[in-house]
Amino acid sequence: MAKAKKKLPLEVLPVKEDKILFEWEALERPYQKKDREFWTTVLSILGLVCLILFFAKEWFLITALAALVFLYYVLTTVPPQKAKYKITTKGVYVASSQRVDWDFLRRFWLDEKWGHSVLHIETWFKFPRVLSFVILKKDAEKMIGILKKYIPQEKSSPNSLDKFSSWLAKKVPLETK
Repeated sequence: MAKAKKKLPLEVLPVKEDKILFEWEALERPYQKKDREFWTTVLSILGLVCLILFFAKEWFLITALAALVFLYYVLTTVPPQKAKYKITTKGVYVASSQRVDWDFLRRFWLDEKWGHSVLHIETWFKFPRVLSFVILKKDAEKMIGILKKYIPQEKSSPNSLDKFSSWLAKKVPLETK
């Protein structure tokens, strides 16, 4: 008879329970309604740029600029809905359905935009590079304490596009504060 092979026991890995550490409901994105003066300025600048591009016969660029302005118009006139978010022991749930595991998250920082506190979490993905969540100011300290256990808190250094857009916003203000 052939010798029976000795079977080794299977290695059992502990399963980490998906426990909710923090849960909140907030807007899907920061929102600020733009006034008539802002849109007059934007459309005037777009008209001048399109006129220059018309003489250069850049039809595709004119169409792309008009589409971008229309997208921005829609995003600033349609208020965002509320969504549920949660931080668990396995990762962060985006709109209660998609989970991004801690292994794919790089770092986080807090910021202010249009009077809203915003939590930014940078990922290792190419897209989306940064997950942004609107949070309540009173919950910020509690969230920082939870997130620091899993990923470091450090602000992303601005890239060249961020620097250029900040410079342009200072030089050509489209709205008054």
